[in-house]
Amino acid sequence: MKKLFFYFLFFNLLFSTAIFACDSSPVVTMYSPFQLQDGNYLVEIEACIGGGGSESGISADFTPNNILSFDPPSLTSTNGAVATGSLVGTTLSYAYPSDVANNDIFVNATGGTANQCFEFSVVMDAEPASTSSFFFEGVNCTVCQGSCSVGATGESSTGFSPKPCNDIATLELVAEDPVCNDNGTDDINADDTFTVTVNYVNSGALPVQDSEGNLLIGTGSITYGPYNSFDGSVNVTYITDESPDCEILEFIPSCLFDLSCDINVTNCADIILEITSDSECETGLVVDYELMAESNCLGSNLQIGEVLSNFNSNNGDITIPNGFLFSDGETGTCIIDGGSDMYDCGNRLFTNLDNDIPYSNNFITLNPNFGPSGAYFTSKAPGLFMLAADVDNISSFGTQGNNGADGGGTASGFTSTATIGTASFDLFVKTVCSAGDPSINQIVFIPSPNSASQTFAANTNDGEHTVSGITASTTRIYYLLFAGTGGQCYTQAEIETIADEFLVAIGEGQPENELTFNLVSGLASGSTFPFGTTTVEVEVGDTEGNPPTLCSFDVIITDPNGFCVTIDPPIPSITCPPLTLNICDGSYDCEIQDLNPGTNQNGVTDSPIFGGTAAFAIDNDGILDTSLLTSGVTYTIILNYAEDGVLGVPVSCTFTADAPNPANGGSF
Repeated sequence: MKKLFFYFLFFNLLFSTAIFACDSSPVVTMYSPFQLQDGNYLVEIEACIGGGGSESGISADFTPNNILSFDPPSLTSTNGAVATGSLVGTTLSYAYPSDVANNDIFVNATGGTANQCFEFSVVMDAEPASTSSFFFEGVNCTVCQGSCSVGATGESSTGFSPKPCNDIATLELVAEDPVCNDNGTDDINADDTFTVTVNYVNSGALPVQDSEGNLLIGTGSITYGPYNSFDGSVNVTYITDESPDCEILEFIPSCLFDLSCDINVTNCADIILEITSDSECETGLVVDYELMAESNCLGSNLQIGEVLSNFNSNNGDITIPNGFLFSDGETGTCIIDGGSDMYDCGNRLFTNLDNDIPYSNNFITLNPNFGPSGAYFTSKAPGLFMLAADVDNISSFGTQGNNGADGGGTASGFTSTATIGTASFDLFVKTVCSAGDPSINQIVFIPSPNSASQTFAANTNDGEHTVSGITASTTRIYYLLFAGTGGQCYTQAEIETIADEFLVAIGEGQPENELTFNLVSGLASGSTFPFGTTTVEVEVGDTEGNPPTLCSFDVIITDPNGFCVTIDPPIPSITCPPLTLNICDGSYDCEIQDLNPGTNQNGVTDSPIFGGTAAFAIDNDGILDTSLLTSGVTYTIILNYAEDGVLGVPVSCTFTADAPNPANGGSF
């Protein structure tokens, strides 16, 4: 029958040797020294399993703590049996193996009272730490009693608590690498879900931990998401031994705005031209070419993510004379008060599609309230609140809610224009001032030209401000809110200056991005290209320095009519017959050939040209038919070749035909 033995493990802050005893209770209780501390702990434990029984194993239940890792992955008995570790929830188990020789005994295979001590360690998150339980399963409690030590490594500072980040290290989110648009549509829509991978660099000596429980040590990456459950921020806690604090590191998934610039050369193709005269063979051909390219980053194409980044970097360049640093505006749908009774839940954003658009706190959010493909963000800086939105056919935008003026002061407004560099905007301004409460100053920016107009409530307690009639082709709007201390009223000139500073700060008005063409190799357009093939390489980039595209093509000058063909003259060769040729032999091979052979344009090799008095007796292979010759006559053979009308230097032979008298030793 299987028996159980248990240890009561007691620790003090110096991790003294544990006191343990056999008991019939179902668990062993370890009273942790980390009971009131936060952080992660490496705990090493040595446990005994007695031999001689039928089954044995170790189970460590760390509930409600979270085990981050354990080591080793398995325990090996003296008899070679292996108990593999597994982590299910918060319970670590080294389960006894099955089918071990001699009755499934883990420690030994022969029974008896042999025992073995095992060491294993866990890294656990003790936040909050509480009593941990260990369950050791064996058969012989008395043998194990006192045979193994139980303890935890380290000192009392092994467990770390969070500390302010800037005192210990810096964590840099160096890249955003999202996988976007997973539903297969062409555009990023509100129904898309995707994850965001953040590369991080922890330059500090101590580990940090994010809000998901991931330890960020050294350099690596963590994937967050999907989009519809991710708020765009990572809550990072630095682990040390002092008071807790944490930092929220925010970043923007770049797929919500297209920062990649794809430059496509639309006519990167070979150019093939023909020589039409002899003179062009010498001079070549003048070739004009013009590459055509397209890019999604041309013009003033300021991406919404760039606007957010620029505002966060440059908002200090926007000067508000006697400005009021109002509170709230990061989250929610209204500014509850703002301080000094500036609002009574005011600055509630709306479009013609919906009301109470929530503040996004520096996170670009896909939102159909700005149109089917609309996206927006809100951002709060000292004394400033802004919204930027990519809009898709909305007709109105505005604010509503209750101001703190409660009927005091005056509400007024005006329209104007602002031009910064290449950007021009219509300004729609409403102000509430002179009420003693901080003044409220709102500017809506609509790109010019536009058909929009504004209305606003005359009651200073009413925060209504509506810009309507927005042209359907409008794709970007901005909204800026600032406040003045003590009801400060600003002149139109002062507000226009603030509007200009805002547009500069967010990056509007920069020179338009244009394509650039850089010749890498080959000849420029308008050059004279020689007969044959010339490879041209042109790097097509833009004035913003985005990655260029290399276009490579060939300019091929052909000569189908042969104006530029240079022909080397043939070189005829012949083996002449003997000076006295015995015509009784019947034939003689003159072994004719062209030592500089060529091919006619029709693809046929040139034939020999024969002359002389023996031309009638020789064929094109150079075989002289001697039977056609007359004995005693002296003959000549003249040989030449022609290559496309170009003759070689002829060669000739002279010989005398002879028919020897058999009586004199000759033969017929």
